[in-house]
Amino acid sequence: MKVSSEKIPDSQIEMSVELEAEEIEEYMAKAYKRLVNKVSIPGFRKGKVPRNMLEQYAGRGAFLEDIVNNDLSAIYGKAIDEQKIEAIDQPQIEIGQIDPITFKATIPIRPTIELGDYQQIRMELDNAEVTEDQVGGVIEQLRIAQAAWEPVDRETKWDDMLTLDVEASADGNELGKEAGRQYQLLPESQVPAPGFAEQLIALKKNDDKSFALAVPEDYGNQVFAGKDVSFKVLLNEIKEKHLPELNDDFAKIVGSDSVDKLKESIEADLKTRAEYQARAELEDKIVDAIVEQSQIEYPPILKEREIDAMIDMQRNQLLQAQVQLEDYLKHINKTEQDLRNDLEPAAAKKVKGALVLGKVADDDKIEVNDEEVEAEVERMAPSDVQDKERFKEVFTNPFNRASIMRTLRSKKTMQHLVDIATGNSDSLKKEESADAEKEVKDAA
Repeated sequence: MKVSSEKIPDSQIEMSVELEAEEIEEYMAKAYKRLVNKVSIPGFRKGKVPRNMLEQYAGRGAFLEDIVNNDLSAIYGKAIDEQKIEAIDQPQIEIGQIDPITFKATIPIRPTIELGDYQQIRMELDNAEVTEDQVGGVIEQLRIAQAAWEPVDRETKWDDMLTLDVEASADGNELGKEAGRQYQLLPESQVPAPGFAEQLIALKKNDDKSFALAVPEDYGNQVFAGKDVSFKVLLNEIKEKHLPELNDDFAKIVGSDSVDKLKESIEADLKTRAEYQARAELEDKIVDAIVEQSQIEYPPILKEREIDAMIDMQRNQLLQAQVQLEDYLKHINKTEQDLRNDLEPAAAKKVKGALVLGKVADDDKIEVNDEEVEAEVERMAPSDVQDKERFKEVFTNPFNRASIMRTLRSKKTMQHLVDIATGNSDSLKKEESADAEKEVKDAA
């Protein structure tokens, strides 16, 4: 086997392979054993055709194609062993020719990361402030959630709740019919078709109205999409929202003893969220600063894998709303490749962040021990005794245990970097103490 390889950009190796005559003969023998049981030749029982007859009948090219289809992985494996290449993922293989068999493999290898002087990064954690307006906004949302809908005798206006009988048709064909439908009159509503809500403004109880709407081709409801839909509506009832009074009785309804206690609880919750957000923003800034001062090279497959994960997450989120990703993309007039292109910057940022965190953890020897893993499993476990035991059993699996260990190591590394950036690391405190002591001695 003739093998050559060279390092190319983005942590990849390009390897060229050509099988020599004796190797091709070895694989031709293997191909014969596979093909002889597949090809029927008149006058011979299947599986009993001599090799020379089978090669003459099927052609040498059929043998070589069979080798490419079935043995290329083994050939590639021998080649990277010979070249002592440590691949981190599957290669991209390009067949050069069939006779003799030649191919090129683009092989992803370990990223290279040269960190800058992250020990000198300094940042402050923003204060997590909570205003009265924020507390009042949450209370207002709670009041809206507890609001009562009461019938009114007037013309319809935005935010009203209507009871409707609706019929829809197009080209003389009925598309849908519904009696007693509850419909909130919202300006941004696109249901059951764009422009439907606007047609119901300034109507009174028992009014009926007929109108037609041209529905766009890319509208999500395929029954209506691309059609001129005629609607016939009968308005049965109009209701408006009445907010409950803000008093202790209301506070008890939403789970608090009094209005004051409710405000305290909301403020504490908002404070916790604000602190979490401030911490997350600080961590992002620190990682961005380290990435900015580092030299990072990684194979494109890492970014592609991250994009795959992001698309899978988006697909699962849409499925929870009973929407297929393909239908969503069609609705927003994008292809999956468009989506991949949109996600590429975020995926690249995530990959670079993970790589620098891993490098910091290696350089600063940040490790996670078994006791820390056990404590994390205990923290994550449900309270029910039987469920807890089943949950813990899952994490006796080495793969699952390693996953928790990686997560904990990443968290410890991030805390280590936050301590450095905010001046709270033990090593930094020792340095500052030594510097201060030196200044005192020098002054004396």
